[in-house]
Amino acid sequence: MPSVYEMGNLIKLRQETDNEHRITNHIRSHLSCIDLQPVNYQLTLANINKAWGVAYHFDEAAKDYAEVLDTYALPPKDMLRLWLTDDTVVSDNFTNNFNANIIESGINSLSGVSSTVKTMQAMRSTGNDTSVKVGEAITGTVSSGIDSLVSGLFPESELAGELSNQAQAITNTVGEVIFQGKHISLPKIWTSSTYNPSLTVTIKLVSPYGSSEAIKAFIIEPLMYLLALVSPKTDDGLSYGLSQPLYVNGYGISNMNLAAVQNITMRRGGRETAFNIYKQPLILDIMLTIQPLADGFASVVNNDDVATITDAAKPATTGGMNGPAITTLGNIIQSLRPAPNNITGADVIKEKTRHRNSPMGKNISSASSAAANC
Repeated sequence: MPSVYEMGNLIKLRQETDNEHRITNHIRSHLSCIDLQPVNYQLTLANINKAWGVAYHFDEAAKDYAEVLDTYALPPKDMLRLWLTDDTVVSDNFTNNFNANIIESGINSLSGVSSTVKTMQAMRSTGNDTSVKVGEAITGTVSSGIDSLVSGLFPESELAGELSNQAQAITNTVGEVIFQGKHISLPKIWTSSTYNPSLTVTIKLVSPYGSSEAIKAFIIEPLMYLLALVSPKTDDGLSYGLSQPLYVNGYGISNMNLAAVQNITMRRGGRETAFNIYKQPLILDIMLTIQPLADGFASVVNNDDVATITDAAKPATTGGMNGPAITTLGNIIQSLRPAPNNITGADVIKEKTRHRNSPMGKNISSASSAAANC
């Protein structure tokens, strides 16, 4: 298990006050959380069509993170767990993009067609013979244009001949189609699929006391753990870069194999913020915008995805795993799996189990089953 640094809403009563931390776990069970784990990746393009085209290295990334923490005299940790407020906004957007069929585009892009149509419109009253001749002229123009287009896109290829033959079959009537003012509409061609999540999480750092030591422990320290994870690096004070990629596991929220923090906003003042006598804020609101580094979306074939339907009811894992760079159906399943006991609180689960086994709980379960069968 990787070592975890938790930040935001660290509600934990003393053992003397909260026996077995039942109240603490009950409060935390209503809070959302998200894990950010540093990960390095390497493209393995030679494995494409055989295995995943990307390899992940969590141990190396943890060492890099530990080096940054050591610079600022912070104990090493492998990952961050952010406890979120109700201001967190999450939405998923899946998009399939299509372009016009190449044959349709070729016909519509031929130069001189519009002027020919205008001439043909003027000649309609001259009789059918003239119209047919104009249609034949346009058909010849379209045929030569399609031949040039296909040969330019696929030089010396068998595909060029096949496409040209199919296109010529269409052009047998294209003159009549244009003459009558009609349009050709062919099935569009898929170009890409993208996954654009809107993941903006909000963390509230609160110091229960106004002393400088409390500000250090509850405000400055967690902020440094976060910034050390997501900020670029420098060793000369002039050049900087190498921002750390992340494995993001938001229980019930999101799951990204390869992501990065796009934006960080810190709110230090406002009506709700109090300051100590040293002008240090006792409350700090932090907003993170996280995006995937690979925009694609797909279902997996001939390989093992990060999760299947058999994993949907099992607790989600807290550490990183290998998988694709793009978002897959397995990532969606992973994001909807139940959180493990160390997040929901084992006492909460025991309490819910005890309630289900009580007479009232059994009556509720029986009523639910009866309603489902109606």
